[in-house]
Amino acid sequence: MKIKNLILFFFLQIIVFLPLNIFATINKTAQASNKTNQASRISLPDAFYQDLYKDSPLFSMVCEDINSFWILGQKFLWNYRLDRKDLTKFDLGLHKKDYKFYQTKLHFAQGFVLFSLENGLLQFATQENKSLHLYGNKTKAKDLKYSKVFFSSKQEVFWLLNQRLFQVILKNKEVKFLQKLSFPSEIDDILYVNENSSLWYIKENKLYKKTLSSISSEPIFIASLSPGRKSLSYYENNIIVESPHSLLIVDFTGRIEKTISVLGGKKLLSQNFNPSVHSFIFTDNVVELFHLKKAESYFFSLRGSSFTRVNSFFHKDNRLAFIGDGQIYFYETSL
Repeated sequence: MKIKNLILFFFLQIIVFLPLNIFATINKTAQASNKTNQASRISLPDAFYQDLYKDSPLFSMVCEDINSFWILGQKFLWNYRLDRKDLTKFDLGLHKKDYKFYQTKLHFAQGFVLFSLENGLLQFATQENKSLHLYGNKTKAKDLKYSKVFFSSKQEVFWLLNQRLFQVILKNKEVKFLQKLSFPSEIDDILYVNENSSLWYIKENKLYKKTLSSISSEPIFIASLSPGRKSLSYYENNIIVESPHSLLIVDFTGRIEKTISVLGGKKLLSQNFNPSVHSFIFTDNVVELFHLKKAESYFFSLRGSSFTRVNSFFHKDNRLAFIGDGQIYFYETSL
């Protein structure tokens, strides 16, 4: 199949799962662009690369705003200001014996950076005072199976610690126990959605949903999934199941909105959804930006770069940022 046909097919796949309110703005005659542009890499000063390299492989990154990026390394937390080309290192004591990572994914909410340690949830204030707070737990490291953070639309996050669910009020540094949950011990990923009090998890390549407010607490089988890396995320009342070969879009009720296949022999490395653009990065080092209002896809080559793993993928305006194979990358596009 020719590349133009591949692009058009992928575009038609994507358009099906757009939120309903988007369809009013779509030009029905719009077609995906078949032109691949060159993205320009934003270089950091050599001294910054050297500092970050010493703390590599980098684990993850979050964006506070379009110019401020928080980066988690092996021992330190870093803040890079893209507008000022300023790199600041924060020693949070992560190299100490009692500070062992459980999960190395950074989260950002309400002016705080959060991530999980074996002995609790660490909260770092990114504003003037740069204060540090540890929500401790009494679970022994050998018994710790899950420590994961989920976001809410309110001034709070939810923390799953093994099978106990907590509400964390960030501003007041309060932790409230909500309930004990029941789900299998061996799972690939899990997601709690506060908006409809539901729990979603992947076990043995199958997706399940459990409604916590229902009288019947039995999980409901949703779909069978292909083998390989899989992750769950939440976006605008939809559950997103990401794998190297497809994206599965499921609504709150458990109805499958769409399965979007990755074509052309390549694999999906990461994706980023925001209200105006859906972004995808593939193993052929091409980024696709699907603009919702225009109903068009634009493609950008990251020429000269090669990645096997990508995380913390961020796109806003004309900037791209991500962690590729443990190193940080910034790019600019022409759109």
